[in-house]
Amino acid sequence: MMIDRETLQEVQDDLCFRVQQIELRLPRLSQAALLREVHSIKGVARTYGLTAMATLAHHLESAIAGDAGAALVTSYLDRMVDAIACDDEPRTINTLLASVNVRLQG
Repeated sequence: MMIDRETLQEVQDDLCFRVQQIELRLPRLSQAALLREVHSIKGVARTYGLTAMATLAHHLESAIAGDAGAALVTSYLDRMVDAIACDDEPRTINTLLASVNVRLQG
């Protein structure tokens, strides 16, 4: 699917806003609500070819399903914002995923 720059920028802005809203509401979100929000983000990212964002969202879904703590969720959300503007090369995606682990190990 061919996407014009303006549409892509609108989608990226919307995804960034959604992630920021999750971060703000995280203490009050149930696990099910958090999963729904992340799943929705993953779907939009995949639809518009934002593979890095979709991959991080997929990994976050798995972490949430595994009862991840707030620190892990927040790390993924931060990297998802970074991923919005990144290229979708496998090396970039792997670097973003690795940075989540590095942040947690401090």
